[in-house]
Amino acid sequence: MSDTQGWRRQAPLRHKSFVTVRAEAFGFSAAFADKAQLDKNHRVNFEPPPDIRDRRVCFRFHDRQDDEDSYAVTLDGGQIGKKQPSGGRAVGATALIAKYKWIKEVGLRGEPRYRRFEPKWDSIKRAWVIQLCPAFEEKAADVKDVPSGVSGLYRLLDRDEVVYIGKGAPIRSRLRSHESKGWVFNSIHYSPVEDEAMRTEWESYWHKRHEAENDDRLPRYNIVEAASGAGST
Repeated sequence: MSDTQGWRRQAPLRHKSFVTVRAEAFGFSAAFADKAQLDKNHRVNFEPPPDIRDRRVCFRFHDRQDDEDSYAVTLDGGQIGKKQPSGGRAVGATALIAKYKWIKEVGLRGEPRYRRFEPKWDSIKRAWVIQLCPAFEEKAADVKDVPSGVSGLYRLLDRDEVVYIGKGAPIRSRLRSHESKGWVFNSIHYSPVEDEAMRTEWESYWHKRHEAENDDRLPRYNIVEAASGAGST
């Protein structure tokens, strides 16, 4: 980034096209509602169904009121139940979000800015698509509770403190190596991610996000690992 880029005026949120994942609904910004030409008569199908392998959610909008498998698009009431004058829209999808905990965990985690995703038009699927981040939706109290063949991202917690964020193929082998070093942690959160390139990309994403939320500091054992020259696999 150049020295001048950081001083550029940022576009107001109302001008940005995004979908916000919430615990019980998806919110559509006014800019996206305008781009997708959404109004009170629209409904949406989640087709194809959400798939943890690529962590994408597809929105196929239409105006067929007799489609019993679709969800109504409404004015966006946000998370406080008030109608918003901004032109934003939303779709309540409590049962669907609860069904896919890798979606629900995103909706529960962190500030709104970390739950906003830019929708892309997929001409093959004929749907708008958002790419969700792995959100450490699986929990384990002990290394032996992590399935032996699972590869992906994980983070270690010592009580409520995140002490390490890494990736492993498989995860359990990496956890065993951490135990052998005497690392202290009492909880393991992880997300299955089979693709190696995606593991690397999302590990970097979570490192940067942790730094942004913690005064530019990585977790305790990431700093130790970097100092020793070791790395995740």
